[in-house]
Amino acid sequence: MKSKVFKVGKLQVELEDGGLRYVSYSGVEIVRGIYAAVRDQDWGTVAPRFTDVQIADDDHEITINFLSEHVQGDIDFLWNGSIRLMENGLMFNFHGQARSTFQKNRIGFCVLHPMNFAGLNTVIHTSSSLVHGEFPKKISPHQPFKEIQSMTYEPTTDLQVNMIFEGDLFEMEDQRNWTDASYKTYCTPLELPFPVQVEKGQVIQQSIEVVITGEPIMELSAESDRLTQITWHDEIVCELPKIGLTLSNRESNEQESSLLRQLHPSHLRLIINLTEEGWQERLQLAADSASLYGCDLELEVIVEQDKHLDELAGFIADHSVPVLRLFPYQLGSYVSDSQTIQSVRRRLASIGLQIPIGGGVRTYYAEFNRASLPLEDIDLCGYSINPQVHAFDDRSLIETLAAQAVTATDAVIKCGKPLSIGPITFKPRINPNATSGAGISIEDQRDDRQGELFGAAWTLGSIAALSMKNVSSITYYETSGPIGLVDGLQVNPLYYVFKDITEFADASVLSNDCTSDAITALMLKRGGHVRILIANITDEKQEVVIAGGFYSRAGIRQYYDSRMNYKLTEAVDSEEIGLILAPYGYVCIDLI
Repeated sequence: MKSKVFKVGKLQVELEDGGLRYVSYSGVEIVRGIYAAVRDQDWGTVAPRFTDVQIADDDHEITINFLSEHVQGDIDFLWNGSIRLMENGLMFNFHGQARSTFQKNRIGFCVLHPMNFAGLNTVIHTSSSLVHGEFPKKISPHQPFKEIQSMTYEPTTDLQVNMIFEGDLFEMEDQRNWTDASYKTYCTPLELPFPVQVEKGQVIQQSIEVVITGEPIMELSAESDRLTQITWHDEIVCELPKIGLTLSNRESNEQESSLLRQLHPSHLRLIINLTEEGWQERLQLAADSASLYGCDLELEVIVEQDKHLDELAGFIADHSVPVLRLFPYQLGSYVSDSQTIQSVRRRLASIGLQIPIGGGVRTYYAEFNRASLPLEDIDLCGYSINPQVHAFDDRSLIETLAAQAVTATDAVIKCGKPLSIGPITFKPRINPNATSGAGISIEDQRDDRQGELFGAAWTLGSIAALSMKNVSSITYYETSGPIGLVDGLQVNPLYYVFKDITEFADASVLSNDCTSDAITALMLKRGGHVRILIANITDEKQEVVIAGGFYSRAGIRQYYDSRMNYKLTEAVDSEEIGLILAPYGYVCIDLI
């Protein structure tokens, strides 16, 4: 279902794929999204197929009806969506029926509230009481509100929004835990057992009503043009984090290795399971790769009790393996524990190895935020990031970039240690909530957008977001293969982003002011040389003007498609630099 904007009076919504996005009134965003989802027993989202879309429009109301079919494996579910848009709000009805018997973790509505609601007061009507609270400022590890029947809040002065939920029990979670840029009100409560069997013929009905009262003091208008102004300042924000890559399970060929050597990664992350045969060979190959690329290793080690720890320590010492830091986890656990960390540290120390030991989680910030980490036993903390836990469209992925910075800020407060964040991947590598026990194959981790200009823009946005104090290192993707930077003869656009940044290893990050969320920018300074990296993070052309500071000459390299075709231009004598960026276009500017 293609995206389409509807307006009724001062209410504006965007209909996309059977859901509503960016619901606003008088230009003020009141809801980020309303949609219905079918989630399988592993929390996988069963993709919808929309048919029979009917739209009726008059002066004061718009009615939208459609069918949504979800078929995957033994799941066969059909629901009818009915949306009424009115001048003072909207009504969204869900009427579905199972056409097969299957296991589900969730079926029904989800409402997204933008993360800039942090600190906003809200009144929650539950089944038993009236609760006065606020959207959490710090990332909430658990549900801030439960048993929600209705909620009221004022997104801006003198504008009140009341949401009424019917058909199931609803509660709220802080989706910043997974780098979604939202809070989510959803059904069914997670404290209830799951998965649950849905019987063939079973009917599920829900509704959400949004009632708007009042008027904002000042009506906001949409930007009339796409001109973005970027001003850079000769003011250091932080040092650029060390940037590394995850070693793929297969050995890179000669051509791939030649390309990867040019990136000069800070480190290579190796994930080894000491319960599997051949880990010694993998560790030796990793050491050889580190020697070839001129860097050290970051180890993510899976252990079973204390087995093979003496052998691991001995192998590292005997073969002079250049281990920069080590993150140990027990087999079957995603969270660090004190006993394992102490066991590893004792064995390393017994043979004179002083390797920093990291702790945290192998999974998402959600698990990091909920864990009681052994902070007294670790030297640094870490967690992984991927943007596709809950949503999969381009704009949702772009929205996660701002939330990445929020998780890092929150993590520093929580642990008080330097952060080593990674692996940062385009899709999940692990599903900590799977109930079937199934793993995630390399093919299921693959996303074509990683190999497109979109992937380059998203990666620059991620590095820019995580370039802050106390983030010591960040690790991305895999070196080579289907989810790598290079795959045989294919060199992905994001390779060039890494190359442009790692050429400035040990640089300082400069502050900048950007007037639009459509653009992401990273300003680097090393010695007397400034490098400005800019990407358009929208699917439309963007006009950009760059100013600030002094320079004699600017060399501008502008990429405009996924084949990384580019054009070269120059500017002189500190003049403003004007550019038109292609959708997800990427620019590297060197100022001298």
